[in-house]
Amino acid sequence: MIFYNSLVATDELFDGKKLDLSLYPNPKQEVLSLQIREIFGEKLKVSVVDVFVKTLRSTSLDQVSGAVNLDMNVADLASGVYFLVIFNGQNTVSRKFFKG
Repeated sequence: MIFYNSLVATDELFDGKKLDLSLYPNPKQEVLSLQIREIFGEKLKVSVVDVFVKTLRSTSLDQVSGAVNLDMNVADLASGVYFLVIFNGQNTVSRKFFKG
């Protein structure tokens, strides 16, 4: 099982704009699905980190424009608290999620 502290967040500023971010489980609950709507000209690094800030998964997206849909496999992660971290070179947005 995967639980989230917020399913949709639109209150965070990302380069002076609100980041419209959705984080949700795949029906199989082995995949962390991320959707960002309306982001333009950004190079993003998306990571999953543990409570000790150890990076467990990471991917880079070059020159993102429009919507971003990304699935990250979390099937082999142990039960516990993790963070999805999105970094654009200047600003960071994170969301906490729980894997049970």
